[in-house]
Amino acid sequence: MFDAPGHGASGRGLSSIPEFARSLKAVVKRQGAPDVVVAHSMGAAATLLAAAWGLSARRFVFLAPAANPAEWARSIGATLRLGQGVMHRLRRRSERRLRINWDDLDARRHARRMTAPLLVIHDHHDDTVPFSHGAAK
Repeated sequence: MFDAPGHGASGRGLSSIPEFARSLKAVVKRQGAPDVVVAHSMGAAATLLAAAWGLSARRFVFLAPAANPAEWARSIGATLRLGQGVMHRLRRRSERRLRINWDDLDARRHARRMTAPLLVIHDHHDDTVPFSHGAAK
């Protein structure tokens, strides 16, 4: 078990799916391949990205996995009543900072390519990450 960047005892600062994925890979490199990876929310999306980058485990368990940053951004933008131009600039700036296209962060795409068993647990009434993210194939 480890705290991802910007979470728990790891300290403050910015965090992202790619940073989570790189951190997970670094932990595995130091500690050895895991039998099972259990991840929650953005950690699940990061685990899938790490798996696309070569991380392997015998099994994966995701709790309320967040599936797609573009969808989160649309939801947040709608809540904040931000226009399409603002959202477009936010996405481009984020992609430059992360050095990755948001489309490449779509966890569902990576999950479809997995060969290891994956168990997804998600509450139908989750107020933070919609159930549809966990149910998506």
